Amino acid sequence: MNDGTVRLAQAGDRDGLNALMSAAWPRAFRLAYGVLGNRESAEDVAQDALLTVHRTLRGLRDVQSFDAWLSSIVVRAAVRAAKSAKRQRHEALEDFAALLDGSGSINERLDLANAMRRCTPLERAVLQLAALGYTSAEIGKMVAKPPGTVRYHLSVARSRLRDAVDTRDEPEPVLPPGIMLHHA
Repeated sequence: MNDGTVRLAQAGDRDGLNALMSAAWPRAFRLAYGVLGNRESAEDVAQDALLTVHRTLRGLRDVQSFDAWLSSIVVRAAVRAAKSAKRQRHEALEDFAALLDGSGSINERLDLANAMRRCTPLERAVLQLAALGYTSAEIGKMVAKPPGTVRYHLSVARSRLRDAVDTRDEPEPVLPPGIMLHHA
């Protein structure tokens, strides 16, 4: 995120705030959707997270950490929403898979989406953040868990993906950067 835009928004500049929110929306939505797998719920969580950003933006000390701060707010809100939800996602698997990775065949994307559905909301959140390049320490701060716990959930999630993919005879799907099916 542009540091100047963050500073303008912090200073109360309306155009700066609008620009910041417009730029932050896609990331907020993608993270929320990656955890929840439901478009409507993800839109609600992303909107609520951006309202939280608006209310607390002046308290952000390091404008260079805006992306990580935003991600933390969104992921925590999404995990809370997923835990409190009493019904299963009704969004089409094709939409969920397409969001994760636009490449590969529809069968590969459906297999990946089915595998992701086996993960808990926290595991999906950790996978999403790892795919964005965050370290386990950074992810831990975002989801309020120790880095070791983050690594555990990442390992479990990768194992679930690997198990789901290994049960079919087709080649492995192309995964988003940062998500590995086999340990190096």
